[in-house]
Amino acid sequence: MKIAVPAYIALLFLTTACSQHKLESNNSSNVELPTKVQQECLPGEELVYRDDVLSTFTEDKIRGEGIVSFQMKINDRFTIYNQDDAVFGEMVLNEDGTYFTLNMPQKTIARRVTPQDDFASFDFDAETTIADKDYLIIYVNKEQRRVKKAELNYSLITWPDYLKNNNITLKACNLLRDKAHEPIAASIDQVFEVTAVKGDLINIKSSKECLPDGVAYKAIQGWVKWKSGDTLMIKFTACD
Repeated sequence: MKIAVPAYIALLFLTTACSQHKLESNNSSNVELPTKVQQECLPGEELVYRDDVLSTFTEDKIRGEGIVSFQMKINDRFTIYNQDDAVFGEMVLNEDGTYFTLNMPQKTIARRVTPQDDFASFDFDAETTIADKDYLIIYVNKEQRRVKKAELNYSLITWPDYLKNNNITLKACNLLRDKAHEPIAASIDQVFEVTAVKGDLINIKSSKECLPDGVAYKAIQGWVKWKSGDTLMIKFTACD
């Protein structure tokens, strides 16, 4: 009996220590995965540009077969028409090349509209197979609109080409995963280039360019979904 008591105590101590170690391991696992990584991913809109007269937003809903990007020169007038030929909105690049005159709805939703001279962009979801010799079919504020082909220079490209021509960031619900299929928390802060597109999947690698101030570069690469049905699972980001 004198030997059994210390043995019992030792066994109790070991059992308690193992339980404590298991608890600490579980807790440390929770700490490694930030709360922002666990957020549910829901489709929505995100602010792109704002000034005193205009706020532009991008949305997760994919509305067109491809993307049209317009290039504006001095004195170009970018006119968007409704389907009944009424003018929906206009943008003009002034002579000094540093200011856009805007006559648009205060809230404008498109793929990416930034009327600033240093990094202007006019990207819209568009239909690529509709045969209209005079007009491009684009989507603005969630509805089909029209732009005269003869008025502006433009590039009409597929979604895979648009993906490979732009930088992206990842959403909290759609991060790169490691070999154990666990989310790589560090991938939420990185900026990525798209190196390949295969159906709904893209191969991406982190880029040292365009990183926000204070974010350290981490070399990460892998496959991730870029869309689910007609909903984007990634975010496009400008390299200013």
